[in-house]
Amino acid sequence: MREKADIDYIISWHGFGYPDRRSELWDSLCRVRIWQQKPIIVLFSDLNEEDTGTSITNCSENLATLVQFHFKLENPIRWFEHYSYHNLPERKKKQLMFNESLSEIFYSHDGQRYYQPKWKPFSPSSLESLVNTSISMTDYQTVKKLHLQTLWEHNQDEFARGKADALFRNPRIYPPHSEAYKQGYQYGIAQQSERVFFKLRKQPQKALSDRAHALTVLDIKLGVHKGDGKSPFVCPLERLAPAIEQVGLEKVVERRERKVKLVGTPIHSLMIPKSSETGQLILSLWEQYQDFPTKFQDDVRDDDDGEGDEEEYDF
Repeated sequence: MREKADIDYIISWHGFGYPDRRSELWDSLCRVRIWQQKPIIVLFSDLNEEDTGTSITNCSENLATLVQFHFKLENPIRWFEHYSYHNLPERKKKQLMFNESLSEIFYSHDGQRYYQPKWKPFSPSSLESLVNTSISMTDYQTVKKLHLQTLWEHNQDEFARGKADALFRNPRIYPPHSEAYKQGYQYGIAQQSERVFFKLRKQPQKALSDRAHALTVLDIKLGVHKGDGKSPFVCPLERLAPAIEQVGLEKVVERRERKVKLVGTPIHSLMIPKSSETGQLILSLWEQYQDFPTKFQDDVRDDDDGEGDEEEYDF
């Protein structure tokens, strides 16, 4: 027999692990073992401990969605659920009539998430023969722990990173970017002009149209940055930022070892009148190419973690 599965962790996730909305704050725990064969075999094992959060049965479809998303598993996959009651004394097992339980789970799938799980009893010895590995839980306390982000949590982080990167008008170095990152980046860029525009008008801040943002001037001085062990790349060194009271003031901000000087500039000098010849040309091009960012992006590596604290700036 093989000594262990290809992937073996005690995983934790929040609450019920919803992939499309915020989950509860408590941590849920189980052991997940994955055998990278054809088809892939995934086994969820209950820890038979107190305070392990939502059971693997009650959040089965969300757990399968979470594991496939995190480990990037490709079909075909066979899913199994395991209760071994390994922490119960034998006498207690007999009193409660608890025996080791294993089921194969069959899900429906809509291309993004699993739903409608159905369970069918499966023999533990048959699964051990299938993976050529013991599924005993006697060693579970030595298994490494790993926290998994749900798809919703991942998208929230990507949005926040995109919004923070918008301060530099310089997206993450290595595309392709996720849809959530692009939305956060676009939102962050828009907010800088909108905050100043509506403050100047003494009105509550609202969202300006994409047509209005197309008429915003971008004035940046570029330079070359080289981090430790990384290739040099072009990035902003200085840019004009819309301001009211802070016109003429300079502020240096830093993110991921890069510094950018922001120079407070009257917002009217960063806007092109839509009635001007230049404004009409820009709007014409905007109409023609407005979907360009979502249709085309460089297909290269995506290994920048995008970590960094987000800050709010006056300009």
